[in-house]
Amino acid sequence: MGIRQCCLLLALLLTLNAQADTQSVRIGVYENPPKIMLGPDGQPSGILGELILEIAKREDWQLQVVPCNWDACLQLLHKGEIELMPDVAFSEQRQTLMSFHHLPALHSWSQVFRHADIEIDSVLDLDQKRVAILAGSIQLDFLEQINQEFGIQMELIRVSDLQSALNLLAEGKADALATNNLFGGYHINGYDLEPTSILFQPARLFFATSINQHTELLEKIDYWLEQWKTEQDSPYNRILQNWQTSVEVEVIPKLVWVGLVTLLGLLLLALLTMRYLRQKVQNTLRELQVSDDKLTTILNNLQAYVYIKDPQHHYVYASPKVCELFGFPEEEIIGKTDAAFFDSESTAEIFRLDDRALINGESIVKEEVNKLPGENEPRTFLSIKVPMLDAQGNIYALCGLATDISEQKRHKKEVHQLIFYDLLTGLPNRRLLMDRLQHSLASRHNQQGNGAVILIDLDNFRTLNDTLGHQAGDQLLTGIAERLSKQVRVSDTLARFGGDEFMLLLEDLSADDTLLLNQVEQVLDKVIEAFERPFRIQEQDYTTSASLGVALYSDSKHNPEELIKRAELAIYDAKKVGRNQIRFFDTSMQQKAEHRAKLEFGLRRALKDQEFILYYQPSIMLKGK
Repeated sequence: MGIRQCCLLLALLLTLNAQADTQSVRIGVYENPPKIMLGPDGQPSGILGELILEIAKREDWQLQVVPCNWDACLQLLHKGEIELMPDVAFSEQRQTLMSFHHLPALHSWSQVFRHADIEIDSVLDLDQKRVAILAGSIQLDFLEQINQEFGIQMELIRVSDLQSALNLLAEGKADALATNNLFGGYHINGYDLEPTSILFQPARLFFATSINQHTELLEKIDYWLEQWKTEQDSPYNRILQNWQTSVEVEVIPKLVWVGLVTLLGLLLLALLTMRYLRQKVQNTLRELQVSDDKLTTILNNLQAYVYIKDPQHHYVYASPKVCELFGFPEEEIIGKTDAAFFDSESTAEIFRLDDRALINGESIVKEEVNKLPGENEPRTFLSIKVPMLDAQGNIYALCGLATDISEQKRHKKEVHQLIFYDLLTGLPNRRLLMDRLQHSLASRHNQQGNGAVILIDLDNFRTLNDTLGHQAGDQLLTGIAERLSKQVRVSDTLARFGGDEFMLLLEDLSADDTLLLNQVEQVLDKVIEAFERPFRIQEQDYTTSASLGVALYSDSKHNPEELIKRAELAIYDAKKVGRNQIRFFDTSMQQKAEHRAKLEFGLRRALKDQEFILYYQPSIMLKGK
C-alpha cells in the first residue's frame, strides 16, 4: 500500500472517529418569541434557543432542528421522533407524560393581553369576549375553569400557534390573547396590545424528553444550568441580559396591585353575600353551599396568601397558601396572632399596619418585609389590608391578601447590578458614571461652584497581563478599586471606566481657582498615596503606578462627552512626558500646580539641607526699652 493510500485511510478513520463522538439531537422548535423561535440561519433562537446552542457547543451535540407548532411538537416528542422539546411548563399531569430536568431554565407567568380598543380590567370583563389561546396550553385549562366557576360566557378561540392568535387580534377576530408574559410583552408594540391585571399560573419552564428517555440529555442541561446560574458573566446570564435589553418585561407588573384589589373585592363580595343569604333565607342553603364551594376552589388555586383577622389580631381564616407558609394546618393557626409565626420586629410592624385598618378603617396597599423564624433572609410581600364592616358600618375584622415578591425584588436588584455596576470590582460602570456626570453638570448650570473628573490610567498594565496572566490583572484591578474606594469622599463617585482605567467624579468644588486647585490636589495626593504601597499579586509584591488626567467642569459647556474627551487628552499629555504623571487640561491650572509642586519641593529640600537661617531682632520702644 502506498503512502498516499495510507494517508487517505488515516484521514477516513479520523473522520469516522470524530463523527462517532458527535451526538445527534433532534429538537422541536416552534414560534414563541422571545423564549423560542427559529433563527434566520435555521438554528434555534430566543432565550431558550441560544441556551441550548451554548450547551450543545460544549457537549458536542449536533442539533437537528425540527420546525413544528406546539401540538405537533408534543406529538413528535411522544412518538420519539424528537429528543428535546424546549419551553415546556411543568405540571403534575405533564410529569406523567414526559421527563424534565431539575433546575428550571426560565420562570414566567400567564397573563391576558387585550387589544388597545377593548376594555378589560378584571376577570368579569371577559364575559362575551373572544379570547385567542394556544390549543393544549396550560392557560386553556385555567380559562375553561374560570368560565365554569364564574358563570361567564367567554369564547375561547383555540389556535395551533401563537402567530395565528396575533393575526386574529390584528384582523379584529379576537378581543384578547391569553399567553405567557414574555410573549405578550415581546409583541405589545407591534400588535396594539395592552397588558391587563389578570395574571395567573406562575410557571417554571424546562426542556422535556419522552418519558424516561434520554435522561443523559437532561442531566447535561442540569449540569450547565447549575454551573452558569451562579456565575455572573456566564453564557446563561449574558443571554438573559441581552434579551432583557430588547424586551421590556417588568419584574413586578404595574397593574399587579389592581388585580389583587379586584380579587380581594370579589372575595369580600362573596363572603358578604353568603352571610346575607344565611341570615335572610334558610331555604337557599343548597345554593349558598354551591357558592361556598366555588369560593373555596378559587382560594385553593389562588397563588396568594389570603387571611382574615379579628380586632385582637387573631386569625379567624387562613387560606392553604398561608398554611403552607407557616407550616401548620389551619386549625393550628386559627386563634393565634402573628407573634407565633414571625420574629418580634416583624410582628410589631404587622400589628401597626393591621391597626390602621382595624382601628382607623384604612385600606392599605404596601410592601412588607417580614422574617420567619428559621429563615436567614427576610421575605418581601406585596400586601393589601381591607377593614370588614358589619351591617351597621362597624369594623369587625380585617381581610388581607398578600403575594411573595421576594424573588422578583432580588431579580430586579440583580438586573440593576448587571446594568449599572462592574462585575469584577463592584464599582459603578461607565453607564452609571455618565448618568451621574450628566445630572451633575445639569444641576450646576445656574449655580456657583465647580467640579472635576480625574481619569486614572494604569501604567504597564498590559505587561502584567502578558507576563502573569489575566487572573493577576483582575487581582490588581480589584486591589486598586478597594484602595481608591477608601480614599474618596462619600459625595464623590469612583467608577471603573474601561479595561485598566478608573474615573473619579468630584462635585461641589470651589469656584475660586486657588481653593479649587487645593481641593483637587488633596484628592490627587490620596490617589498617588494609594499606589505607593505594593499590591499582593499571586503571593508576591507588585508595584505599579498610574497617569492622571484632570478636566474641570468649567472646561466644557455642560457636555459629559466633551469633558471626558478633555480628561483623556490630559492623560495623553501625561504619557508623552513619562508615566506616573499628573496633567490638567487647563494649561493655567497646570502651571499653578507645577509652581506649587516646585515650591513645596524646594522648601522641603532647603529644610533638609539646613539652608534656612533664623535671625532674632529686638523690638525697641521710643524710650529705648
